[in-house]
Amino acid sequence: MVSVALLVLYAGTVGYALVRPGCSLLPVNPPALDQAMPGTLAQACAALGEPLPLPRYLPDGYRRLGIRVSASHPMDPSGAFRISTVSTVDVSFGHDDRRLIWLTAMRTTFPGLRTTDRIGPHPADVSERQVPGGSIDRAYRFATGGLVITVHARLDARITAGVADRIIASIP
Repeated sequence: MVSVALLVLYAGTVGYALVRPGCSLLPVNPPALDQAMPGTLAQACAALGEPLPLPRYLPDGYRRLGIRVSASHPMDPSGAFRISTVSTVDVSFGHDDRRLIWLTAMRTTFPGLRTTDRIGPHPADVSERQVPGGSIDRAYRFATGGLVITVHARLDARITAGVADRIIASIP
């Protein structure tokens, strides 16, 4: 009888890990409201309510450099009540500790999301602008699941518009 209960518990744990990779079965300390802090994938999952969608493709030598988790308080600084709290997770990617790609995931609805392009499976809003120093920032905004994802890629010799598009297309 005990072995059957342990087998069921084990099967449930493995199933949960497969369905929600990066999400912890154990309680996770969320960030303090209206504050951001370095975080983990488990904290990101707890804040967003689902696993953080990360790119499956990064150019050679690129890696995840950091995660920052934040949650807004239901009361804004003026004392007015917000309709909902917004949990935000920021992830930076780069090489040699140079941050060149930033991904922001928010659990929120975004009624003004216009999608003029399609990158892989995502209808997306794509734009470019020149930033100080002369480089180009390529920005993407799209919805996946219950999240709005924004990605900024600093274009350079290694990250071209085509490579940035491939990174976006690899986000589930």
